Amino acid sequence: KGDKVCREALELANTHAEKVKVFLIQMARLQAEAKYSEAMDLAKETLQYIGIIVPAREEIPELLHVYLDKIDSFLSNREVMSMMDFPNNEDELYHVTMQTFSYLLIASYLGSQIELIPWTITSMVLLCIENGNNEISPLAYVQYGFLMCSIYKDYTRGYEFGKLSIILSNQYQNRQIRGSVYYYFASQIAHWFEPLKDILLYLDKAFKDNIQSGNLIYADYTGSQYLSFRMISGFPLDKLYEEQQRFLPFSSSFNPKGYEGGIRPGIVQPMLQLLSLSNNTYNFDSEMFSEERYLEEFKDYPVFLAWFYHAKLRSLYLFEEWEELKEILDTPEIVAMGLPGTPIIPEAYFYAALGICNLYYELEENKKEYYSSLLDFYLSEFAVWSSNSPRNYSCKYYLILAEKAKMENKIETALFYYDKAVAFSRESEMIHIEALCMELQAKLWAVRKKDDLVIFYMQKAVQLYMLWSAKRKVSQLQEKYPGYQWEQERKSGSNSENTTSVLKSFHSGPFIGSIDFSSVLDASRAIAGEIVFTELLHKLIEIVMQNSGAESAFLLVKKQGKLIVEDYNSLNRLISVPCRLEEFSHLPHTIIYYVERTFSTLVLSDACREPRFMNDRYIQEYQPHSILCTPLMDRGNLLGIIYLENRITKGAFTQERVQVLELISSQAAISLENSLLYSSLEEKVEERTKSLQKALNEVKALKEQQDGDYFLISILTEPLGPNLVKSDRVNIEFFLKQKKSFQFHGEEYEIGGDINIAHSIRLQGKNCVVFLNGDAMGKSSQGAGGVLVLGTAFGVIIDRTKSSKWGERLSPSQWIANAFVEMHRVFLSFRGLMSMSAFLGIIDEESGTLYYISAEHPPPILYRNKKASFMEVNKKLRKLGTIGIHELEVKDILTIEQQLEKGDIIVSASDGREDVLVEDENGEVFMNSDETVFLRLLEDSSANIKEVVEKLLYRGEITDDLSILKVEYK
Repeated sequence: KGDKVCREALELANTHAEKVKVFLIQMARLQAEAKYSEAMDLAKETLQYIGIIVPAREEIPELLHVYLDKIDSFLSNREVMSMMDFPNNEDELYHVTMQTFSYLLIASYLGSQIELIPWTITSMVLLCIENGNNEISPLAYVQYGFLMCSIYKDYTRGYEFGKLSIILSNQYQNRQIRGSVYYYFASQIAHWFEPLKDILLYLDKAFKDNIQSGNLIYADYTGSQYLSFRMISGFPLDKLYEEQQRFLPFSSSFNPKGYEGGIRPGIVQPMLQLLSLSNNTYNFDSEMFSEERYLEEFKDYPVFLAWFYHAKLRSLYLFEEWEELKEILDTPEIVAMGLPGTPIIPEAYFYAALGICNLYYELEENKKEYYSSLLDFYLSEFAVWSSNSPRNYSCKYYLILAEKAKMENKIETALFYYDKAVAFSRESEMIHIEALCMELQAKLWAVRKKDDLVIFYMQKAVQLYMLWSAKRKVSQLQEKYPGYQWEQERKSGSNSENTTSVLKSFHSGPFIGSIDFSSVLDASRAIAGEIVFTELLHKLIEIVMQNSGAESAFLLVKKQGKLIVEDYNSLNRLISVPCRLEEFSHLPHTIIYYVERTFSTLVLSDACREPRFMNDRYIQEYQPHSILCTPLMDRGNLLGIIYLENRITKGAFTQERVQVLELISSQAAISLENSLLYSSLEEKVEERTKSLQKALNEVKALKEQQDGDYFLISILTEPLGPNLVKSDRVNIEFFLKQKKSFQFHGEEYEIGGDINIAHSIRLQGKNCVVFLNGDAMGKSSQGAGGVLVLGTAFGVIIDRTKSSKWGERLSPSQWIANAFVEMHRVFLSFRGLMSMSAFLGIIDEESGTLYYISAEHPPPILYRNKKASFMEVNKKLRKLGTIGIHELEVKDILTIEQQLEKGDIIVSASDGREDVLVEDENGEVFMNSDETVFLRLLEDSSANIKEVVEKLLYRGEITDDLSILKVEYK
């Protein structure tokens, strides 16, 4: 059904931009159905339609080098921030082009065509440099920042682009784009320079924007990274467990595969293990999770394996499961590939490096050199990270250095680095790293039988692990060192004060971990599912009352610049009053106008004592205590206002309730906008119905005129596709069925964009047969226009060949090259409005040599000895009329030669041979994507074209023009 609607929309689209918008809808649907490969192919085809050629895989490295040089050259005498001053470009085609690139970017990542990602990102940045900024530009800049940090290790340049994207996204105020930008910046760029704890604020903003814009999959990604940052930062595990439990309903509902593949093995199971709520220390198994099942299910998903292995490295190291750890010391490479740019990579490197230090002398001799170089690599990475972001990475860097020195028996050096690691872990407020520093120092002294130092450091380690709530780790240490007297009280002193401040700083963090997601989820679903205006208002009032603690609630909607009080609920009684605000006396007008003017939420704990509003007539008369008034905003526009009141209780609207209501109000604004549009359409239905009959009569007249135009086009195109071959050695057969049919004066006719042509000619004194199978861009009239252009141009070339000595001078290869370039230049004169794929070939009748080219046409087929196979094609040759190859020369056209045998058959067909809607055994209709079907049909039909077409029609509905050219060499 969706395909049918899109086809109809394409028929109605008048401009390139309108058609691309239809393609974008199809891309979004394909990505939602996890058909990433198909989405990627459609994005490539759309860019080609716009005039941008997506390079083949082998061409990307060279092009990428050129693009990066162009960007570097542009910035050679400019600051990155100067790109913020680019002019704003609201051109519609430019906007949809950038959108298409953004879809290609996501599809390339999810579809595992990683090599396309850098080319796509650099292409977007170059478009911004050439055309100016639009609301999608921040996404291009943040992705370029990611590219610089993760691939090219230019962290400073990457961070500059990231900051540019943040500033621009705030200027454009597109919540969906801004939510994605903040997510990418926080998770892949900011941590290389800013403390992890501070980055939680970016994730907080990203989460709000993604929820409020309905971009729920990115809200889930953001929540996942938020929990990961908490885990890596050493946030108390018992508190993190509570936050995760609140997030669970949201994530498992909107992205169950992401939750089971990422959050569960990467955060939940390791957390349960440390909290002593899972089965053991050597795996993550529990009632809800099995490592064996997980690895089997997700073995082909690098992004999920990255979540698993980074947590597994930490777990096996902390619990000293050395044999198991030895088996996965190489897995940080998987982590780096699956979650590029994220702080999960340093986490994996850190525990792998510590593992190498501990296991080095147990490794096989032939592996020691490899792991020694790997350890040096990790240290070189941490040296850079520590320099750029000491709060995040210095404690880990110096702890690795300490363990390496201990491994080399350089005790004084080790102690020096331990002290630095402890100092930085305290400064960074990472209690779990400080605990590990203490534990490792205790182990150093345990080997040397210094019991007093062992007790001193191990006692500190236990206290810190307790603050982290790592109960199983505490139990492990107490069991391993049973001879020591363990004190579990938290002693006063600098260390205690330090850990207390850590907890305080964590508890004052963002709201993602404290929000009641189930309420938001239920409310969003209820609101999003309602389109009728009155029903939406009733439902919205009901939801607001359930989630706010208010005694009464009022909903105002802005119509024609005026605020209208639509509904209110007082004492559980819903009342519909549509009334202008200035005529409604049961609200504090000063508060409503304040929110209308400032676009900001206002929360009053005791309104009657608030100096700004205490003189309001309503406040003076009714003396309400708690008031919450919040705007309903969509893309910077005020759609309405929600006013809540509790006259009895002071401070009724807590921070958590305010946060929930802000999220609900954002979803409400989107639904309200849709509902108002729906209502507006309903109001126009009656008016339009009255004029419908008149319009139908006009359409009928236009249809008759259009059919006349179609008839004229069909008369003009019919003689342009002749079969004028006279040969005893070569037989030509055509099939042509255009999709568009019409009636004119009772007769049935067709027009479309496919064409077959064949002629006998002489080249260099030899009898030859030339043939062409072509498919023009566009439907109906546009496609027929392409046929007119090609048929006329090709006819002129044939006439010149037959009536002059031009053909006597040219070989078949030269003739093909000259003809293609000449036709290409004719198509270029239409400036991208027409293009055509084509198969063009010549057979030397005497020798049986076939010369041919294929310009983005379905590959020709050789039928020989009852077997059909695709023939070689030059994939670099673009369609006739493709913008961007203006300088095409004859020397650029490389023909392919094929020696034919008697009985060989060459078949060329347009893409209608594959555009067949088929139905599976469950009744589901889908588009055929198997290009080998046509091969099998040829073999089953012994290359009988009539039978092939019958079999195609039996399989399903042919949705495009279909032309088939059959060439038989006798």
